[in-house]
Amino acid sequence: MWHRAFNQWLVRYLFIPLGGAQYKVYNIWVVFGFVAIWHDLKLHLLVWGWGMCLFIVPELLAKAAMRSSRFAAFRKTCLYNWLCAVTGGLYIIIMMLANLVGFSFGLPGLYTIWEEVVHGEGVSLLLQTWLLGTFVTLLMFAIRRDEGEAEPKY
Repeated sequence: MWHRAFNQWLVRYLFIPLGGAQYKVYNIWVVFGFVAIWHDLKLHLLVWGWGMCLFIVPELLAKAAMRSSRFAAFRKTCLYNWLCAVTGGLYIIIMMLANLVGFSFGLPGLYTIWEEVVHGEGVSLLLQTWLLGTFVTLLMFAIRRDEGEAEPKY
């Protein structure tokens, strides 16, 4: 309940006064920076908050581009659905890593993980995780469609 109340407070008193969804690309930096400082004034938490923003901004820009009427037919294709699922699987990995940096092992641990991925069995594990994330994302799209959305809001 605390996180829900905190989220509502952030939306009411930071996100909306900063311009809400109209300026989301800009105001997420302030919101995530505030959340990081709220947790504790430590560099790894600011890296977490702004790292989240760094990976959210391309998603927001891609979504904005895809909402164009130019892509209306493409949004209804199986290829688009798979493209969204594959990138969704990648985002799951990125967000897991960002949360581990912010709330677990910090930046030094991220370098350690990178070394393990590059020089060990990590590549296989990373690909398996990406594949699982892709299929979980497809499952979530199907659930959303069954809930009644005509077109999922990727």
